Amino acid sequence: MDEMVNLTVQMPLSEQDLRALKHTRGRRRLRDVEAKCPPGVLLKLNKDYGDYGVLEISGPAEKVQMAQKRVEECTGPIKELSSAVWYELLRTRKGFGALNLIQKLTGCRLHLERNASQVRLLGSAHAAAWASALIGNLEEMCVEARVPAELLSIKPDQKLLSRIACQTSVTLCFQESELCVMGFRAAVHNAMAEMQRLVRLARSGANLSDLVDVDFPSNSMEQEVQNLAPLLPLAHEWADGPKKSPVCPDGASYLHVLPSDIAFCHDTVAPDFKNGRSILTTLLDLASGDISLRDVSMMEVVFFQDRLHSLSNRRLCLYMLCEHYGLIDKRVPVKVRLLEKPPHTFKNKYTTTCRGEWVRVRRDGRICSRQRDETTFGRDLFT
Repeated sequence: MDEMVNLTVQMPLSEQDLRALKHTRGRRRLRDVEAKCPPGVLLKLNKDYGDYGVLEISGPAEKVQMAQKRVEECTGPIKELSSAVWYELLRTRKGFGALNLIQKLTGCRLHLERNASQVRLLGSAHAAAWASALIGNLEEMCVEARVPAELLSIKPDQKLLSRIACQTSVTLCFQESELCVMGFRAAVHNAMAEMQRLVRLARSGANLSDLVDVDFPSNSMEQEVQNLAPLLPLAHEWADGPKKSPVCPDGASYLHVLPSDIAFCHDTVAPDFKNGRSILTTLLDLASGDISLRDVSMMEVVFFQDRLHSLSNRRLCLYMLCEHYGLIDKRVPVKVRLLEKPPHTFKNKYTTTCRGEWVRVRRDGRICSRQRDETTFGRDLFT
């Protein structure tokens, strides 16, 4: 019966998503997705909708849901990386290392940007979230350090420095005229120890050029395994799918996402928070700078029906308005707490009939939607 019900859904596209789909490879991926979609599903790119554009998917309801999953695998979210993590992923992108391990653990393909410290997470929403959590864990494991200025004044042979980097599994790069060592904490420690040893040898009058062909004590592959040791045990936990968070022991992890990537679980919300403060008053305080996003309690989200849903619908309403009016964007996303599984009461509280696309504000009647042009709640404050 559901097969006979046709519907059209609109998937909002960010500027990066739209640019990716305009690219030759992006268009090819979109054609591949369309070819893999069930018969009767139509994909249409509408570039003149909203701030950037939407991808319209039309067809039978069940088939449209399948197509949405395919599209998600083409246009995944972009995650900002620290320089240390970006260089580490770049260093090992073609061999054994963090990038390939995360891909194998999560089933999410990581497309590393070459000109910016970013990675695009290509996969289902679930796979992308787990990959993002693992990368967050990686952020805590990677560091950067400055090479002693005394060593640079000696002007050591570049081959010698490259050999140290290779043997200790780190990356050397110049940043603002300083030579930096980037990689896993233990690897950077080993590399810096070798650098200090070179300084001591130079002080004693040794010719550093004679060391170019000398083997260093650490082994590259052994070092790689040691670096990844905290992540490797997760392979067993992921054998039958993710069972627990790789970040937090209490069954939760943290994501940085846009509010529009999260769905409501109710059809209506109250206009005020439990402390009596209204959503709109809080929005104005954020806009004026009287308070910051850090002053708002963190929102909890769960995966349900292959989508992120908020357990804090009033906070999501506030964050959604912040995004619509430019207070939150991809450069300043919101940090949320992802629970391992929905609370046992979630299904009873899941009352939305629009798949979480919008909520109506009680005693007000206006709408807060994931789409800015459909949002009427709070619009008068910014006109």
